[in-house]
Amino acid sequence: MTAPGKFDQLRSTRRLLDVFGGKGGVSKSWRRRHGTALNVDITFGSHYDLRVKANVNRLCSRIRKKEFSAVCIATACTSFSLAQNWNGKHRSLEQPLGLPGLTGKKLDSVRLGNALARATAKVIAAPDAAGIPWLLENPSASYLWWQPCLQKYRDDQRVHRLCLDQCQYGTKYRKRTGLWTTAHRGVEELSKRCGGRGGICSRTGCKHIELTGDSFVRRASEYPTPMADSIAHCLWSSRAHPPIPEK
Repeated sequence: MTAPGKFDQLRSTRRLLDVFGGKGGVSKSWRRRHGTALNVDITFGSHYDLRVKANVNRLCSRIRKKEFSAVCIATACTSFSLAQNWNGKHRSLEQPLGLPGLTGKKLDSVRLGNALARATAKVIAAPDAAGIPWLLENPSASYLWWQPCLQKYRDDQRVHRLCLDQCQYGTKYRKRTGLWTTAHRGVEELSKRCGGRGGICSRTGCKHIELTGDSFVRRASEYPTPMADSIAHCLWSSRAHPPIPEK
């Protein structure tokens, strides 16, 4: 159980760390309602390249110093998502680190994904040890969830494992999304699923747009605003209120 003093410090901090934040949807939601946010993405410079161990270590040090009150992580799913394997599989449940015999661009993609998974695990360990709520997002069927470096969280009773459909938050495509989080407030808002059948959205009654290949890549880092708002609210609420200790 985290000592009350740690949560007193978190309540005085109003900054979100948005790792692999892409277009910064969660950061924007956080800034509108709660405080400041740091969007860490390689598009903003090489000092945010988390393939570089020194950059990861520097970021983890800032987390341990309580510079952030919540951490959101959306690891690039380029080689992890089933939708990204439309031109040939890169991974399997039996071989989550990559299928044997890969060459060329597929091998490069897998190596990059594995490096980002290791960086993700290291970043998560920092807020987890400091009692700071964190949230990890990826497609629900992503092989990221099966990376060996993240398996310790699969059976961790503190971690909520959630699944949502983005169409329920305003998109025309379903895009089923998985979340792991130690946030404990507002998680019900991150579990909305589509009840439609035959490709029909239960929210709109219209047929879902299908995302494959390049279109999936373009949409991968974009969150509909209501979903980003729910993530930000969930992390904010959990940051401000410590979990009730088990009796």
